[in-house]
Amino acid sequence: SSVSHKRLEKLLDENLEDYKHEYPEINFLLLRGGDQTVEDIVTLGSVLGKKPVNMDYEHPAELRKDLVNVTINRILLMLQSQMPSSSLFKTNKKQSGQQYVCVLAISPVKIAGNSIQATRHLLDQPPEFIRNIPPHFLLSPQDYLAFAIDHEIYHCLQSMYSGPQPMSHKKLWGEYFQFLNEQAADFY
Repeated sequence: SSVSHKRLEKLLDENLEDYKHEYPEINFLLLRGGDQTVEDIVTLGSVLGKKPVNMDYEHPAELRKDLVNVTINRILLMLQSQMPSSSLFKTNKKQSGQQYVCVLAISPVKIAGNSIQATRHLLDQPPEFIRNIPPHFLLSPQDYLAFAIDHEIYHCLQSMYSGPQPMSHKKLWGEYFQFLNEQAADFY
């Protein structure tokens, strides 16, 4: 089933308002991408200000600028492809007491415009696979969008309250933590 764009946008806004109320110490910055990508990046630069710190990954101070640049480029790629993502930053700005910024890239219509899109996005399977799923087993767009919002916000909350991914020289450390973090976000 399809859902109107306005209804999906309203659901996204309502969910974000709930999180803003629950976590007033975090500035939740929503970027939608697509045609708005340039404006989104300008807004991101304005909100982060000078010398932001990426809170997702433990890093030495001398690599801070490089990590921020890589993270902003990843956000840009996610906005261009309209794929959901999140990153937590600490800024030098204390806007209304909010020194932490959870940057969310979520395009509700792209990921959950209808039941087929929502199911395909979650399962990451080819269209011919999704077409074989009986309609009553497809995800509702509203349920999937709510799941995606919670999933992405969890990543920021995890970085904020449990700390960044620790550094390591172990070979599979990054992949292991990525797996753990994705499983935890799905469970959340």
